Amino acid sequence: MSSLSSYPSSSERIFSFQKVSRKTSENPQPVVLDYLLESAQVTVIENTAFDFPNFPESNKIFKVIYFELSDASKELKGLFRGLFSLGKPKGVILEEIKEKDQFVVKYYESDAQVVRTYLSGIFSLVEGEQRFKSLLKKIIINQEKFRNEEALLQKELLAS
Repeated sequence: MSSLSSYPSSSERIFSFQKVSRKTSENPQPVVLDYLLESAQVTVIENTAFDFPNFPESNKIFKVIYFELSDASKELKGLFRGLFSLGKPKGVILEEIKEKDQFVVKYYESDAQVVRTYLSGIFSLVEGEQRFKSLLKKIIINQEKFRNEEALLQKELLAS
């Protein structure tokens, strides 16, 4: 029993470490190409990158990505155009190639996070619009069913 009394109580225990920390691996946001490849709203057609060999001290890489809207997003092409025309942050070049029904985004690799954030904002607005249209369609269909059922009930009441 004496050995139990000499053991410090739980509030008196002292551990060699005072704090447990877990190494958190920061998951960087996917680069622009990865983001576009993962997006269900667009299909990447081609991508390329080039540096400036005449100016190696600039250490800049210019990236170009061609993409088109997926079948589900083509009906909202006007919304895409409108959002793109509202303005772009510095470092983002986004153009439409009407002849090929494609878009192209151009940027320096150092501006990749700005481009990704910009595209993410646009795509989230378009996704919201797609959800709204889907819900609106369901509401309209339900209202039409309700009107049809109501008309049928009135017809039955009048016939009786």
